[in-house]
Amino acid sequence: MDRWPDYELVAALSAGQTLRRAAVLLGQSHATVSRRLSRLNAQFVEPIFEQSADGYARTALGDTLFLASQKMSEVSRVAVEACSRPREGAFAEIRCSFTDSHVRYLLDDVLDRFQTDNPNIRLTLAIVSTLADLDRSEADVVLRCSTAPPEHLVGRALFPVGYSYYVSKDIPDTEVKTLSWIAHSTDWDPRTDGQLSKALRELPVFMVSTSVLHRADCVGAGKGLSYLPCFVGDAEPSLKRLAGVKIDRNRQLWVLTHPRLKTLSRISAFTEHLYKGLQSKRSLCAGT
Repeated sequence: MDRWPDYELVAALSAGQTLRRAAVLLGQSHATVSRRLSRLNAQFVEPIFEQSADGYARTALGDTLFLASQKMSEVSRVAVEACSRPREGAFAEIRCSFTDSHVRYLLDDVLDRFQTDNPNIRLTLAIVSTLADLDRSEADVVLRCSTAPPEHLVGRALFPVGYSYYVSKDIPDTEVKTLSWIAHSTDWDPRTDGQLSKALRELPVFMVSTSVLHRADCVGAGKGLSYLPCFVGDAEPSLKRLAGVKIDRNRQLWVLTHPRLKTLSRISAFTEHLYKGLQSKRSLCAGT
């Protein structure tokens, strides 16, 4: 067995104990992991794992290969750490994936303080609406509102984030039913939300925009009504919450990174800074 992906498979199945969880850790399909395990077992006269009702358990051979995988992983980690240390006068980099609304309403001051305290670390921000693929190294650290982020990522749920419906403060409540929806996704249908009145459920969708800031700007300009995070809607003086609708707090604000990056000093320092710096935004995010 002379290929690192084979040792990676042993480590993933040891950690996950099932093919499904190993597949998530490896970023592959269940079928692919099953085929890889079969090919790997064919290289030896005895199995690497034994399957039971509780999942996969390593055999003595599996223990030997797992120990080798851990040593290889540690060597790789030390090498990555060494290569990541900036040369004198050079910058270390942290690549971040944030949404436009997170940067404007939650992170501007937090990022400024980190840069002031860490002048030799350069933050590179990708402002996107979708979750960057940490398995493919599209980013080092992400901030996302989610009910259940990918289970193999490393991070912390900070606190609930409230969402509600917003309309321009200049539009009287009696005229809201004359507006149209500015939807947040193509598959959202106002008719499925039982909180809304019959009149609001029947309003047409005027536009779909994945940008929270764009939707907020449209709502503030009186172009329609939309579903927004409270840290945006409550912070904008041109907006008001739709009357009679409860705040949805099913999502949590998560700071996430990849397991292979969590021991890097610059990553751990940055994520810890985010944990602490964002605590002052708890009430704003909750909509209280």
